[in-house]
Amino acid sequence: MTTFTQLDAGIPLLLLPVRLETRFTPRDAVGARVLKIRIYPGDVHQDSHEPGLTAAESTGGKEFWAALWRAGRGVEGEQQRLTAWQLLVARHGAHRARWIAERLTPVNPGQRPDERIPADAPLSPPPQWPDVPSADAAWTRASRIAVPPDRWLATGHFGGRKVFEQRGVPITRPLATGPDPADDLNEVGQVGPGMRWMVDFAAAELAGMGISVRLPPGSPDRFDRITVLGVAESLDAAEATAALSGLLDAHAATWGLDLVPQGTPTNNDGPGRPGGRRPRTLDGAGVLAALDAAPAAPGDGSDAAALAHALGVTERTSPLWRLPHAAGTEGGRHRRWRPRCGRPLGATTCGNCSRRASTACPWRTGAASRSTRCAPAVRCPRCGSVISRTASCPSPR
Repeated sequence: MTTFTQLDAGIPLLLLPVRLETRFTPRDAVGARVLKIRIYPGDVHQDSHEPGLTAAESTGGKEFWAALWRAGRGVEGEQQRLTAWQLLVARHGAHRARWIAERLTPVNPGQRPDERIPADAPLSPPPQWPDVPSADAAWTRASRIAVPPDRWLATGHFGGRKVFEQRGVPITRPLATGPDPADDLNEVGQVGPGMRWMVDFAAAELAGMGISVRLPPGSPDRFDRITVLGVAESLDAAEATAALSGLLDAHAATWGLDLVPQGTPTNNDGPGRPGGRRPRTLDGAGVLAALDAAPAAPGDGSDAAALAHALGVTERTSPLWRLPHAAGTEGGRHRRWRPRCGRPLGATTCGNCSRRASTACPWRTGAASRSTRCAPAVRCPRCGSVISRTASCPSPR
């Protein structure tokens, strides 16, 4: 394993969150002790997706599209189209239903009728189906970590200094995070071999998901910060991008995937979602509109294009292009960072009078030391209230 300073600076790293659990062992006779660190991946790492369609899913998806074909594109067929979507959701769940509908999108969408077709009349021309992977069962494998790093590196700091740096063993691949249908479990609460690392620390160490740090006598009883980092160095840029695309596919079809609109609150005091939002993948009208609309595309200035470019995703089959709000351009409107002074730093909204305001960097090149970053206040042009002090110019000085 290389050190982080030896990584290629031209390839960006996508850091995904993990959860840490730590425990000290009692000190031994000479005052030494062991710090045990367990690493649990967050939900974003999980891949429980079954890309192949079962016979029932294939039949249901084709019936859904046949119903859309028969309902036409007009307003008079809107309820018929919604009913077809609701039936597919009732059979397979919302996120899976969307995956089925997208996979079975007819290859002749331009021949879909504009007018409704009577129930006793044949579909002419009928929808033509794409070739899609099939599956014998809806559950064929254990959920797993989609793109694990090669191994973890743990560091601990106390009092402004690094106290330890410890590497774990190579991480087991594939690393299961759920039961396997092939496991033969006969007792309640029994855990299969693939999941043993989640409940047994010794097994976690062998799987690379646990690290034991031996601390010498005189070591602190606590740490200010413990950091665990890992990089999938064994994957090149193309392999890592393909793995990330697969992870996005998995979330779009299982947990759900969305682009959050600008202005959505990040905190929530009530029982609902922040900002009162619903997952658009559960909104039949939204899904039907997305299936009919042309997807976002690279270079079209959309939020999906900006995100895909940042992640290195180029596959046109990626779910990024059809996400709710994918065709929006809010990122371009609200994050207008420029590499020269005097350019816009950003825009925001006044809480007093709801008027948009923006500001520009007041510094000329060379007007301030290179170690200084300007952060002028953004004032509302109507009432003069200071509504932001966080904008900063990325230009060097």
